[in-house]
Amino acid sequence: MSPNESKAKILVVDDEPLIVLVLTSVLSLEGHEVVSAGNLEDARKEFDRCAFPVVITDLRLSDSESMEGLELIRHVKASSPKTGVIVMSASASEDTRNEAHVLGASRYHSKPFDIDEMLGSVRDMAHAYIQ
Repeated sequence: MSPNESKAKILVVDDEPLIVLVLTSVLSLEGHEVVSAGNLEDARKEFDRCAFPVVITDLRLSDSESMEGLELIRHVKASSPKTGVIVMSASASEDTRNEAHVLGASRYHSKPFDIDEMLGSVRDMAHAYIQ
C-alpha cells in the first residue's frame, strides 16, 4: 500500500472461517485494521461499537435460506450512510444482488472472488470514506 492510499478499519462478516482468515490476512498485509464477525448479531455489535469505513459481508450468514447480509446492509446504512459496503456471495440471485444494491451496497463479488478485485474495491471505498 502506498503512502497516498487510505488505510481503513474494515469489518469482515462471513460464517465461513476460511474466507474470514483469507480476507483478514490479505487486508492486514495491506495495512488495514480488520475486525471479523461470523453472524448477523456479532456483526451488528461490532459495527455499533465503532465506525467502520468499509464492511465486507456475505449475503448468507448461516445455513438457512435467509439473506441476513441484507439486514446488515440496512443496519450499516441507517447508522452510517458513508460506510462502503461490499457484498460477496456464492449463491445470490440477480434479484438479491439488485436488492443489496438498492439498500446501499456499492460492490458485489461472486465467490470465489478475485482477491485483487476485492482489494481494489476496499481501496476505492476507504478513499471515498475520507473524502
